[in-house]
Amino acid sequence: MPTPDSRPTRNGPFQDQTSMNKLKSLGTALALCWLATACTDDGAPAEPAANPPAPASAPTADPAAPVQTPARLSNWETPLESATESPLCYLDAVNGMPATGGAFQVSANAPVVMEGWLSTLDLQAPPEVTIILDGAMDFGISGATGITRDDVAQAYNAPQLARSGFKAELSELAVEPGTYTLLLSHESAGTTVVCKPGLALQVQ
Repeated sequence: MPTPDSRPTRNGPFQDQTSMNKLKSLGTALALCWLATACTDDGAPAEPAANPPAPASAPTADPAAPVQTPARLSNWETPLESATESPLCYLDAVNGMPATGGAFQVSANAPVVMEGWLSTLDLQAPPEVTIILDGAMDFGISGATGITRDDVAQAYNAPQLARSGFKAELSELAVEPGTYTLLLSHESAGTTVVCKPGLALQVQ
């Protein structure tokens, strides 16, 4: 037969009032603990966690991409009569525009960008191209090749011409106004090779 101390009370299966008081104290402590974790020391809501840091290293550039250097403008002094001629070149655009009526229109002392391709006579991509402005005075714009031109490689069935393109950029075309015949030149075994794309540059 159960003793008075072990019988259930009206408030539930607790042994006595002392047990009830202990449980209430434990519940109060748990509630205070939860409030402490949800607030800062001054009672304000805790700040959300910061975003995770960005990766330490940025994506690296494609190692196969060519490194283009600014083009150089200078006087052209090599006699064109002594140069070896080649048909393997073209000047596709000047300042992003194709030729109109066989000529490009540009302004003197303004930026200029010339794009095209060039090959040696044995179907190799030369490391450098010089765009000759043949006029009352001759000028040369020198720049590096290395721009991808898969169309040229396919047209000549020569994979080695896949980087025969060039993009020569000048911050200022410091030449006298006038009409210049455009030629593309490169050096091969100590010989100047000149290609004539049949285009002109009209500088206004």
